Amino acid sequence: MSGPQLPLKILPKAATDIKQILKYTQRVWGNEQRKKYKAAIDRCLKDIQANPSPRIKSEDYSNGYFRRHLDKKYRHYVFYRVTSNSIVIVRLLHDSRESGQHLPERGHYNIKL
Repeated sequence: MSGPQLPLKILPKAATDIKQILKYTQRVWGNEQRKKYKAAIDRCLKDIQANPSPRIKSEDYSNGYFRRHLDKKYRHYVFYRVTSNSIVIVRLLHDSRESGQHLPERGHYNIKL
């Protein structure tokens, strides 16, 4: 991406998703795995910010959403939208969840963009 990077805006549901993922990971797999998962989330968000355009066809999800696989080792996707002034992180969802049921309709965010 040329020019300055757009800022990330993490919606409250996405922030809750991150907290729940990390809490579950710590409880089930321990603190070291939690740290690895947190690092993978951070890397993915930085990668999205640096290059928000879909890299492959499956990342151009639907209804204006993009999705980025967190990492080959993990089973979560980051769902986001790109606006003229920010990259909006909408949800982090496990690949077993029906994402269409958990993504807001276009324009139905809890914050002003």
